[in-house]
Amino acid sequence: MAYQCIQFVPSSHDETIFRWKELLKSCNWTVPRSSDGSTVDSTGADKITGFGSGTGGLANSGAWFVLRMANTFAGSTYNREICVQRMSNGDGWYRIAYSLLGFSTGGTATVAPTATDEVYWTGTNLTGSFSIDGNNIGFFNPITSYPYRSFMAANDEAPYGFWCANLNVLNAPLGGNPNNENLVGGSFMFDPMASGSFAAPTADNPATGDLDPYVWHFVRNYQSEANGAFSLGYLQEATTHGARGWFRYGNSDAVFMRYVSQSIVEQSEYVRSNPYNGKVDLIPLYWFYPSSYSTFPNAFKGASSMAQFVLQNRSAGDTLSVSTPRDKIIFGNLALPWDGSLPIVG
Repeated sequence: MAYQCIQFVPSSHDETIFRWKELLKSCNWTVPRSSDGSTVDSTGADKITGFGSGTGGLANSGAWFVLRMANTFAGSTYNREICVQRMSNGDGWYRIAYSLLGFSTGGTATVAPTATDEVYWTGTNLTGSFSIDGNNIGFFNPITSYPYRSFMAANDEAPYGFWCANLNVLNAPLGGNPNNENLVGGSFMFDPMASGSFAAPTADNPATGDLDPYVWHFVRNYQSEANGAFSLGYLQEATTHGARGWFRYGNSDAVFMRYVSQSIVEQSEYVRSNPYNGKVDLIPLYWFYPSSYSTFPNAFKGASSMAQFVLQNRSAGDTLSVSTPRDKIIFGNLALPWDGSLPIVG
């Protein structure tokens, strides 16, 4: 299992989305369909070749692309796909939908294709109005006032998880609040559940297990939490922001619902390094739907295979050496996989 990682200062939000797409392509995702807002490609050639406007550009109103994950289950007919569309509102406005069956219906130059099981990670749908999570993929806006450094990582092997964190370290803190100096906003992760932590489907009766053991966590820009999107506050959020995933996909009672993560990490500011080895302790991140939220059934989703809670307050962009040098990077309350390179946080 190898994570490919990048860090850069984008010139626009469109560049951030474009480079995320390119990173996933380098990790065995494909682009079966796309449009630059003028011409549709359904041959897998990827019409989006840059983050600017004009031919092949992502910055064109209505431009869209579909990302397809490599098949992760032997014998499975599912092809997990993500459909991303750039809106007419301008830089940083995106709709993102998710499907296990694929976006195979429709698709014109400025109207994204649909899927029979599509659900929305941000925006209500790919052709209608906005509502979820502030309408867009967020990030810091306007880019000229609050440039940020983007950090991304994606697994090039099954189960193909990925994350993106955006660090506001290049200008004054948002709103003059010093707690926002390293704010992580407009950040997201696609988190696969760890093997053995969820009910795996069987070949003879797939519906007896979790057919989609993934959680999507996303928080848009201008957040109130000092550590932003990956802070404990937003990991526990189950209303406006936070995580969501399928409950009993493939069954008659299936619902795409919100999940939260709780932990003893609430007391992390009082925890010192491990008294035996002097290292910072990491503990599992569990996703579930607690009884305090009654909209959907109470449900345990599983344990993260990608992120861990950090039992000590650390600055955004700090690294830990767990198995190899700098193989973890910290944002908010989470330790995430990193490739050993030196993060630049200023």
